[in-house]
Amino acid sequence: MAGIIAVLIAIPLGTISALYRDTWIDHTVRAMAVSGLAIPSFWLGMLIILGLLSLFNWLPKIGYVPLWEDPIANLSVTIWQAASVGYRYAAVATRMMRSSLLEVLREDYIRTARAPSSPHHPISSRLTSSWSGPRWRRRSSWRQAYRSWASA
Repeated sequence: MAGIIAVLIAIPLGTISALYRDTWIDHTVRAMAVSGLAIPSFWLGMLIILGLLSLFNWLPKIGYVPLWEDPIANLSVTIWQAASVGYRYAAVATRMMRSSLLEVLREDYIRTARAPSSPHHPISSRLTSSWSGPRWRRRSSWRQAYRSWASA
């Protein structure tokens, strides 16, 4: 269960952090990842139980309930432990996801694919004005934009 929590946290956060590189979003995600590596799992588990759970009276009953007898009660007992362990795994996976996605985004084929869609590219200014009107008109404007680009 900790692995599932880690994947559900790490993939979106790593992707968002890489796409919004050097913004406040990226700095916040990186700070969360570093704190996930710095905080021991047992201490985070105690903070969850003492802080959040006793403050909001979310304490599940203490004990073990077999999964085949009552699955909901079993998950309510183990979810907080899995969250504290999964947070550490998510921190590692978020950092790996961010760095690998940044590496891919810096590849030549990605930069080449982005080049025509940059706001300063001459084709993009012609194409953005051609999205209004009927469909046949959009096709002809694509052709016109390509011809003007090819002739330049």
